[in-house]
Amino acid sequence: MVRWLLISLLSLFNPSLLFAQWPREEQEKTEKPYYKRGLGPYLVAPSFTYTHTINLNNFLAENDYPTIPSGAFNIGFGFNWRFNRLEVGPQVLLGRQSNESLNPQSKIIRRAVTANLPLLYHLWIKENYSLFGFVGFSGTESSLITSKNTGGMGTIGSILQNPNTSVELNHLSYGAIIGLGVAYQNLFKEDCAVVRLKVGFRVPPREGFAWESKYVSILNSPIDTFPQFLIQLEIGGITNFNK
Repeated sequence: MVRWLLISLLSLFNPSLLFAQWPREEQEKTEKPYYKRGLGPYLVAPSFTYTHTINLNNFLAENDYPTIPSGAFNIGFGFNWRFNRLEVGPQVLLGRQSNESLNPQSKIIRRAVTANLPLLYHLWIKENYSLFGFVGFSGTESSLITSKNTGGMGTIGSILQNPNTSVELNHLSYGAIIGLGVAYQNLFKEDCAVVRLKVGFRVPPREGFAWESKYVSILNSPIDTFPQFLIQLEIGGITNFNK
């Protein structure tokens, strides 16, 4: 009784003494840190790009060929290394576009191989989600095959000797990529699945490259840069650690 009376009197002069022996749970709680390192592969399935300006299409239309579609789907794979909030890693994408015209009967097929090297920075990290921005480099090698029905007949030998029904063109484009994304991944676990959704743009340089042929020199070839709007879905796994 006397002891509690003394404590009460002392607390009038120093209230902190009353709770000196009662540690608060809130002070003992500390936020669980996420792992500072991580790596893992992923699939790009799919990546959609939209190009609003393709200068070669004017020449294709003038010569009764179908034009290259503005939209394209690509699939591929990549690998990421994470250092705290930064992630970097290469990715390779494969794409194919085709278009046909019935009058006159003609067809084009464009195959593209794209290599990207994005750098991600996680702006906001929660247990299962993160918001990030990204910048990087993107380059694309394109091969375009145009074919037209001439209405004639011939043997395999005559066709090989006079291959005037098909033309192959090649093109190189590149630019800087920039955008935002959201990721479903748990950086507080050693192993977890990862799903990322990216939205961004590919900004080309002012001057691009002309379309070329491996078999003939082209004098009036158009120049294209392939500026693109992109939406990309990535699905994979990641291993997190602190070493």
